[in-house]
Amino acid sequence: MRITIGKKIFIIMLLVSVLPLITLGYFSGLNAGQVGYDAADDARWMGTFALRDSTEALEELGVAMIEQKAEDVSKQIEIYLNAHPDATLTELQSDSYFKSIASQKIGGTGYTFLYEKDTGITRFHPDERFVNYDMKGLKETLPEFWETFRPTLSGSTVGGYYDWINPDGVGERKFMYLTPVRGTPYMIGATVYTEEFSEPVKTIDETINREIDYTISKIKESTESLSMQNTILIITLVTIFAALLVSFLFAQSITKPIRKLTEVADRVSMGELEDTEIEIKSDDEIGDLAESFGRMVVSLRYYMDKLNSK
Repeated sequence: MRITIGKKIFIIMLLVSVLPLITLGYFSGLNAGQVGYDAADDARWMGTFALRDSTEALEELGVAMIEQKAEDVSKQIEIYLNAHPDATLTELQSDSYFKSIASQKIGGTGYTFLYEKDTGITRFHPDERFVNYDMKGLKETLPEFWETFRPTLSGSTVGGYYDWINPDGVGERKFMYLTPVRGTPYMIGATVYTEEFSEPVKTIDETINREIDYTISKIKESTESLSMQNTILIITLVTIFAALLVSFLFAQSITKPIRKLTEVADRVSMGELEDTEIEIKSDDEIGDLAESFGRMVVSLRYYMDKLNSK
């Protein structure tokens, strides 16, 4: 099959074009793992950023709900006491309906409680240990709680955060809102663990992190196989070497005959018509050119001999 110079040049250009692609593809493969890690880190960072904003938004919403709950219970107590102006404290503490109003559940961990604003003594509380309990007793053990609670002894509306020590000795953050019951000596408090505010977001965050960890594990499986990388490296190097060798041989097949023709042409231009045989065995345009050049030399030699014989 005859391969023309155009085809040879095309093959060389094709190889020159493919080689960078092979190299680029290899290094892209090596960097794919790092790209995957970077993407996973970015996703985790974005998730953390979104979690922070979502947590803050939910906490603000939770605080507003606690405040509203305390105000609602305060209003219910006010209405009930206005309807029962002669009810004594003993009667109220024996009234299951009034108890259900004064001490209501909020969410999963929150509740409301009722206490006297002048004395600070709790009269209604979901935990029986704090019924008829003087809150001044928490002044030393829960200083943050006391700093929030103390201003309400004069009937002020106050909200704030504090650490509550659980029976197991572990402290957990809580939010508390305290508001007076108008026209009565009582205050209503509403409190809840702040963790409950962000619980929905934390569930989503755990899911996101679990998916990211799974993705990273898959990236490790696909990129940390040293033997696979070595195999790819060897194949790539062999391919590059073979391409360079083929390119060199093709280039030689083009340039070597041209150099021979150039040498013969120089000798002919100097008048040397003897020993100008052109040994070029190439089945392409260069071969055609060499044959034409050879015929031209034969013709020149014939005419020179004819002139010399006259």
